[in-house]
Amino acid sequence: MMDGVGGTARGLGLAMLMVGAACDELPPEPPSTRIDGANVNAFGNRHGYVEVLLLDGIGASVEGTRAIDVVLDYGPCFEAFYKSDPSWTAEGVSGSPVFDSALTDLCAQEGPELARCEVAEIIQQPDNGKLLVDYELAGLQDGQRLRVGPLPTRGLARCPNDAAVFAGQITMFGLNDQGSLLWRATAANVPAWQDASRELVVRAP
Repeated sequence: MMDGVGGTARGLGLAMLMVGAACDELPPEPPSTRIDGANVNAFGNRHGYVEVLLLDGIGASVEGTRAIDVVLDYGPCFEAFYKSDPSWTAEGVSGSPVFDSALTDLCAQEGPELARCEVAEIIQQPDNGKLLVDYELAGLQDGQRLRVGPLPTRGLARCPNDAAVFAGQITMFGLNDQGSLLWRATAANVPAWQDASRELVVRAP
């Protein structure tokens, strides 16, 4: 698997569509804004991540997971943002440094509550409203967290204060060291702004 932003997502067979253009400068945003308890300025330019808490399910376990593929569907506000301001996409002038930084920053912090991982690839499909992130793991335990992003802040995306704008759905696929599917997990109506991680209970494929 080649590291980088772009290319073909592992095992998902999805083509990426990207657009690049200029957009107007926006005023600075306060660093206290948070996405799911995470500092949104994690990547240095009004972007952050959401933490997903992975839990064993009935007849399915995260034990033996060596890779995770994530498919995140943008909510209406984020989808509209990338279509109206394409310079913030992964190939845009403003967005490219953010996505490049996310390749290392998503797995940079360590701790017993965080999965030990490396980001293999990030693919953005702004025209389809999707973000695909592939991870390689040293191991995964029940109850560990994985950070998914990059995601724009509410202010950057110009989202209404009362909107649940993050993701219509987030789907994760757990693979073993041979690349076989071990489990999958899906959650709908995932909120962007709350002070708790989103829990996903894995199930058999």
